[in-house]
Amino acid sequence: GEEETIKELQRIGKPFVMVLNSVKPYSEETAQLAKELEKKYEVSVFPLNCEQLRKEDVLRILEKILYEFPVRQIEYYIPKWVELLPVTHYLKEDLLKQMKEKMGTMEYIRDIRQENLEMDSNYVKSVTLEEINLSNGVVKVRIQIEDPYYYQVMSEMTGVTIESEYQLIHTLKELAQMKQ
Repeated sequence: GEEETIKELQRIGKPFVMVLNSVKPYSEETAQLAKELEKKYEVSVFPLNCEQLRKEDVLRILEKILYEFPVRQIEYYIPKWVELLPVTHYLKEDLLKQMKEKMGTMEYIRDIRQENLEMDSNYVKSVTLEEINLSNGVVKVRIQIEDPYYYQVMSEMTGVTIESEYQLIHTLKELAQMKQ
């Protein structure tokens, strides 16, 4: 009966968790059974003693169910200067490729974890999970780019070697003087 119910819920795409009712929900035996069920059905299993159910348990179950809903949208926030680059720029191309790969691995809210967001890119300094909105399935992720690439891109755009903030400001002052 459980197998038919699970297959039907999966077929129609309904979010659910499996509650494993046990007199000893924290025992090794129950934990092992929960792992087996999770592997067999590819669902989240929640061991509980339903006879001693508390308000906190119900809240944990509801929270766990929310994590079974699909991700509706992933919003990536990148530095403004990267946004201004053309889509064909090597840095932006790499960043977009990395984002697409990550998005393909995150179907459900439960899949959204900091370690799943990490990017294998020389350009990326850090990736931060800023928010998971369980009410609408929107995930917000901030990406920081390594500082040297900012100066490298600025050098490429201007044709002037810029390797630091000091050089950038100095170059801007020179350009302002030339304009005057």
